[in-house]
Amino acid sequence: ESWIDLANKQMTAEERTEVYSDAWFMRIEESLAEDFPKFRETVDDEEWDQLVRSYLKAHPSSSYTLARTGDKLPAFLSQKPEIESWQADLALLEKAIYKSSGAANIAVWDVAELERMNPDDVETLKFVIQPAVSLISSDWNIFELQEDSEAPPTRSATAVLVYREGFNVKTRKLEAEEFQFLKKIEDGATLVELIESFPENAWLPWLVSAAASGVIQPVLDSRS
Repeated sequence: ESWIDLANKQMTAEERTEVYSDAWFMRIEESLAEDFPKFRETVDDEEWDQLVRSYLKAHPSSSYTLARTGDKLPAFLSQKPEIESWQADLALLEKAIYKSSGAANIAVWDVAELERMNPDDVETLKFVIQPAVSLISSDWNIFELQEDSEAPPTRSATAVLVYREGFNVKTRKLEAEEFQFLKKIEDGATLVELIESFPENAWLPWLVSAAASGVIQPVLDSRS
């Protein structure tokens, strides 16, 4: 007989339930540590255990998969007085990274198609941000913190693009204006509105880069 069978014979139903409950908690704890590795390094074992327990009490896992367990963790951390804002922002960046890895894969759009479009359609052309893409902003150096475990937290306005090329999730630090350009796209701006908001020597390279990286896809305004 296995030790599990022997243990089951010697334990009460309540004791067995407690064992299985502890095992399930440990699995969730491990899964969260895998999804938020850099944040996990910022707290000790006891703090981590307490955070996970209080998080699961506030947001019990209801999914059949552990992949979505950490979706509310960054927001939860932002409300914890013992957690610094840079830690919560770092967790938000890590959430964007793990969500990107599981998002739908959509074909890259060729920006040269603009030249073949009807001019009237171009005027109302809008773009959508791909499912694997997230735009994260912070008052802290979260890009460096995510890249280097030894980097100290420093106040520095930072914008990060999270995207995927094929099966590879990538992060790129953005200048403030390029971040605003992509945010306008995310908010539903038309191509004409983008052109009017930024100089051509800026918006065109950003558009080409976003298209080539699979960050955006075009859609026609439903009013056209």
